[in-house]
Amino acid sequence: MLDHNNSAKIDEDIYAGKLLNVMARSINSELTTFSTWMVAGFGAAIGLLVANIEKVAPYISPNAVGASTKLFLVAVILNVVQRYLAAILTGSVAAGKEAESISPTAPIDISSVLNEIERATLWPARYMVRWSNRRILAGDFVLGGRLNAWSAQIQGWLVLAQMLAVVTAAWEIANALKGQ
Repeated sequence: MLDHNNSAKIDEDIYAGKLLNVMARSINSELTTFSTWMVAGFGAAIGLLVANIEKVAPYISPNAVGASTKLFLVAVILNVVQRYLAAILTGSVAAGKEAESISPTAPIDISSVLNEIERATLWPARYMVRWSNRRILAGDFVLGGRLNAWSAQIQGWLVLAQMLAVVTAAWEIANALKGQ
C-alpha cells in the first residue's frame, strides 16, 4: 500500500527541485549576459589603450596600463570559470526538462538506471555522479535543484569578483591619468 505522507513528501521535494532549477536558470542567464558585456566592454577599452600605448603614454603611465591589463586578465579567467559553470547548469536544467518528457514503457529499477548513468560518466565527474546517485537513492529528490542553485550562487560570487577586478583596473587607469 502507498504511504500518502511519503508520496506527498516526494512530490513536494520534486516540486522544490523544479523551482530551484527555474530560479537557477534565470540567475544563470542574467549573470552570464551581464558578465559577458562587462568583460567585453572593458576588454575593448584595454585593447584600445594597449594598441595606442605610444599615443596615450603622455597621459597614462604604461605601467598603469600593464597593471590594468593584468587585472583584466584576472576578470577574464574568472569569466571563463563562471561561463563553464553556466554551461553545466544550462545543460543540467535542459536535460532534466527533456528527461521529464521521456516516460518508461515498463516498470524500471532506478538503481540500474542510475548505475548506467554513472558508467557513462568519465573521471573525475564520475565521483560526483556516484555521490549524487547515493543521495537520490536515499530519497534526496531536491538534490539536482539544490546543486544548480549552489552553482548559480557560486557564479554570482565569480561575477562579483570579476566586477571588483574590472573596477580596480579602471581605478588604476583613472589614478594614473596625468594632466598635460
